[in-house]
Amino acid sequence: MSEAYNNFFFKYSSTPLLIVNTTDIDFVNKEDDFEELYKQIFREDRGFIEYFNPKIKEVK
Repeated sequence: MSEAYNNFFFKYSSTPLLIVNTTDIDFVNKEDDFEELYKQIFREDRGFIEYFNPKIKEVK
């Protein structure tokens, strides 16, 4: 399944594409993570294919 998913998006060119690394974010339960993802999705200056790799936030 993972390989099919990667093959599909590797060749995808129908619309702008934002690839998001969700390893260190929780946009369902953390409002800050959701807001940052939302900003990235709706940015006016986004390229046709972009990668969003959020920075890990330090816990204080």
